[in-house]
Formats: sequence, C-alpha cells, structure tokens
Amino acid sequence: MIDDARKFEMMDFKAIESQISWVEKECKKRDIYFVCYPKTIASDNYKAYFTKQYEDLTDKRDKCFFPWIYMEVASNGGVTPCHTFYDVPLGNVNEQSVSEIWNGRVMRNFRQKLRGEGGLFPICGSCARYYADPNKR
Repeated sequence: MIDDARKFEMMDFKAIESQISWVEKECKKRDIYFVCYPKTIASDNYKAYFTKQYEDLTDKRDKCFFPWIYMEVASNGGVTPCHTFYDVPLGNVNEQSVSEIWNGRVMRNFRQKLRGEGGLFPICGSCARYYADPNKR
C-alpha cells in the first residue's frame, strides 16, 4: 500500500511511456495482441492517470454503461456494481436471486446517481473496464 499518494507524482512518466512503447512494438513484431490502460501511450496521459487527474485523460469516455450490463459476485456471494465500487453492496446471492439484486432498489439508486453525475463518477477514470474496447478480444 502506498503511504502517500503524492509519491506517484515523482514517477518518471517519460520512462513509463518509453517502456510501454517498447512492449507494444515487441508485441506487434510477434503478432501478440497488446492492450494497456489507459490506451493512449503518452507521458502526460500516464501522469493524469496515476495522479488522479482523470479530467485530463486523453482516453476519456462520456459515460459508463457497465451498471446496465454487469455486476460482480464475490466468493462470499456479495454483489457489487463493479470492482471500483467494491464498497457498494447491492445484495448477496445467498439471500436473494440475481434478478432481485439486478432490479433492486440499491442497484436502481446506483444507476440513478450515475446518471445524475452525467454518466461518470470521478473515480471511473481509474477503471480498466472504462477503457475496454468491445471490438477487441
């Protein structure tokens, strides 16, 4: 665990860009599917990502659609809207059906709040699924 998130500001973002660019090039040479998040390989983009300046990300989307197509079930049966909101319990499959949880008051409220925020919460920029391209394998 990082004891001080400001330490991320001291990262060498140019070096990160260089290293990821090298990995991408090597993958292309070998015909290996390459994906990284955030998708745009640029030092400024990595700085925005690691310092939580999500509004400055190059890869911004205008909304998250996952709460309408996805939820996560933990090994104990606990259900959350996604891995970013592991602290937002929607229910438990040992106590309710998936349908009851999916259509339940807590999930409806979560979706409504997301709509009220314009389709994204500030933390959504840190989510790998946020960058996922459904056209890629």
